Amino acid sequence: MGTPLMPWQQLVVDVALEVDPETGKLAYRTVIFKIPRQAGKTTLANAVTVHRAIAFRNIIGVPQKIIYTAQTGQDAFKKWSDQANDLEGILGKGRVHKRGGNNVPTLTFSNGSEYRPISVTKKSGPSQSNDLVHYDEAWGHENGHIESGLNPTMIARQQPQAWIYSNAGTRDSKWWKGKWELGRSLAIAKDTTQGICYFEWSADRSDPDYDPSNPEYVARHHPASNITIDLAGFRTEYLTMLADPDQGLEGFERAYCNVEPEDLLSQWIVITREKWRDAGVVDSIDGRREFAFDVTNDRSWASVAWAGVSTDGRSLPELVTHRRSTHWIVPYFEDIFDRYPKYRRRVYCVAGGAAATLEQDFKDADIELIMLGRAEYAAACGDYSDGLEDGTTVHLADGQDDLRDAIAGADWSTRSDARVWDRKKSTTILSPLVACTVAQRGFRISAEAEYDLLDSIA
Repeated sequence: MGTPLMPWQQLVVDVALEVDPETGKLAYRTVIFKIPRQAGKTTLANAVTVHRAIAFRNIIGVPQKIIYTAQTGQDAFKKWSDQANDLEGILGKGRVHKRGGNNVPTLTFSNGSEYRPISVTKKSGPSQSNDLVHYDEAWGHENGHIESGLNPTMIARQQPQAWIYSNAGTRDSKWWKGKWELGRSLAIAKDTTQGICYFEWSADRSDPDYDPSNPEYVARHHPASNITIDLAGFRTEYLTMLADPDQGLEGFERAYCNVEPEDLLSQWIVITREKWRDAGVVDSIDGRREFAFDVTNDRSWASVAWAGVSTDGRSLPELVTHRRSTHWIVPYFEDIFDRYPKYRRRVYCVAGGAAATLEQDFKDADIELIMLGRAEYAAACGDYSDGLEDGTTVHLADGQDDLRDAIAGADWSTRSDARVWDRKKSTTILSPLVACTVAQRGFRISAEAEYDLLDSIA
């Protein structure tokens, strides 16, 4: 197409278009990359679109249907229109033809493949099947409605692929945050078996020399530096955005350092940041403990916790592990109870939620599953919150980052008199908090059940 790919672009296509030698099909159904602004993602998207429209038409034998989305339908149409004009100019009207208008704007290739923009809501989506979907500006989608509308259109196609890409998100970018967190976790684990490949070019706030005002620092983390953007360009953008009240330092950090706002998605509604910090201890559970777990509503994350009493007699719930999916939960508890037979084979969870769907699996593993009803769960949430406030509940100062993130973004439900953690209003994944809350309650329930009245007689 006349524009050589930059090194980062070449890396992405080389991996994203890998073919599984056993099946002869694409190795990855989902491609995710987190990239700073002005790195050339539109150029890459155009190249991928043309490759799909022409090469895959020949490989698969049927015209390819390609969809483009952005943060809104209007944004999608405008950006698609610019891309379509560029492609029409590069390829020539003999190979592609753009049909505009507000009905069904389409870029049609001479071989019958089509490229269209679309707006998808929770209640509506395209009726046609699609082979490639671009989720551009993924940070702008506050929920997964667009994905739930488009994914079913690809499931029956040969070698479909979803490309999800964006720069860093805002505090409302829950869907995008879930995507890049998943991709990053798979990359760290070097797990290439899930049909997802992930790429990221970002600065890091924890760097000792983190300094967005330093163009040399920014350039080290921007893949287009010294190719299409020089140090003077970064310096100008920094000064310009810093003077813009709608952008400021946070806007520059998102755009060019590719880092989320500090304390992303934190609200500190349930407890103040200071109270949480003060409740941190360097301690361990003294004696017996009770176990609990929780699963997010979409079953994408699960957490295991246990709770007992610290050496100074305070309640100490501890997040033990927080992982993707749910298949590992029952085997995890089986391993714990087999290795530590002194623990009762008993686990607590919340009734009516996704965790309760594993009831039969626990029964088959000979593990007692105790489910807290609404009132009991409300009492558990109140106990945990009150305990942090008055100092009777503590947490480990180290190794509890996922629990900290959960409580920082937690909010209360106001839908009934029973006040519990609200999964919809909260801005973070709550399963670490729910698991610790339930574990603490489970410990108190078991302690009351095993209390011997004679112990109180002098």
